[in-house]
Amino acid sequence: MPKRDKKAIATEKKKEFARLLVEGKLSKPDAYRKAYKRKDMSGEAASKAASRLSKDAEVVRIIGELNAQLDKSAVATKQECLEFLTAVLRTPIGKVGEDSPLCQEVAYTDSGMRKKMPGKIEAVRELSKLAGYNEPEPVDVPGLSQIAAVLAGTKQDPLVRPDNGNPAPIEFDGIETAPEDKEHSPGVLDSVGNEPLV
Repeated sequence: MPKRDKKAIATEKKKEFARLLVEGKLSKPDAYRKAYKRKDMSGEAASKAASRLSKDAEVVRIIGELNAQLDKSAVATKQECLEFLTAVLRTPIGKVGEDSPLCQEVAYTDSGMRKKMPGKIEAVRELSKLAGYNEPEPVDVPGLSQIAAVLAGTKQDPLVRPDNGNPAPIEFDGIETAPEDKEHSPGVLDSVGNEPLV
């Protein structure tokens, strides 16, 4: 059996130390003791060694790689979401067990066990959004491009024509707006025509 060189052993120990840190279940000193099989090491010595090792370039690189893998696996893919929502739609509540991913809540009562799962209507809404079922379908209107071309070539008059720099009065149901006085503040109406405002 060939002997493993010291560098390969050191790299394996660094990988183990990094893995234990990324898992987050152990402190740095405890991860060091476990990776290097140094249970007898004092807390202070393990803390110093772990601190030094956690700054090692190779360990930092390994930790970065492991965190990137965790980030990828932590986020559900679009396919996983589609499959989950489809399972919500197709699975009857009676088929959902306590340990099922579809089971949101379990309550034990005198009459037995009550289970709660995601709502089917909400699942349909989310599935429709995710799958793109709610996107509007393009409608082809014959002649629309010709009408748009004609309209683009016409000159349109402004809705309100300026009169010596002032906008023209606008009529609402036959009532003209009152001309502004010098003393009257703009935006404040006392009455319209002869009718007082209530």
